[in-house]
Amino acid sequence: MGTTAVHLLRLVALMAIVAAGAVVLTAIQSDSRSLNNSVVVNDAVPIDQAMADLPFIVGRPRNLPFAVEHSYGLRSRLPNGALAVEQTYVGEGSSASLIAVHTEVRPVSRLYAIIEVALPNGLPAYFMDNGIVQILSWRVGDTSYQLAAKRTGPPFTVDELGEIAVSVE
Repeated sequence: MGTTAVHLLRLVALMAIVAAGAVVLTAIQSDSRSLNNSVVVNDAVPIDQAMADLPFIVGRPRNLPFAVEHSYGLRSRLPNGALAVEQTYVGEGSSASLIAVHTEVRPVSRLYAIIEVALPNGLPAYFMDNGIVQILSWRVGDTSYQLAAKRTGPPFTVDELGEIAVSVE
């Protein structure tokens, strides 16, 4: 697994999982089996394998603004029992991870502003830029998505992430 992908995973997500109460998920690391003894993370596998036999439908981004050189998937079990699946795509100087969870997810940050935006298809979404990673969160039906992307050079804009989001099918 590339260093860029591991660093992106470590930076991904300050989210609250809303189900039977709020639980804060601060990060998902691919190089460990658990996080605070509560989130169980499996080893990185091909995306097809990570998405096989899921109890819910998860789309894939069809419009990434960079050439993908490497990709992998992860499955995680969250403290509330929800299953999360992550797809990570890495290209030269760019990477993007898409996490899908079959429960309501709301972004949370004490350090960075979270801006409510609309995707090009009109769905509501939330955007955050921490100066390293740009994050867009939205919901389709019962599935919540979080897209975290970074690249060398100028950061991804909310419009660029929105175009990726609406390409998820």
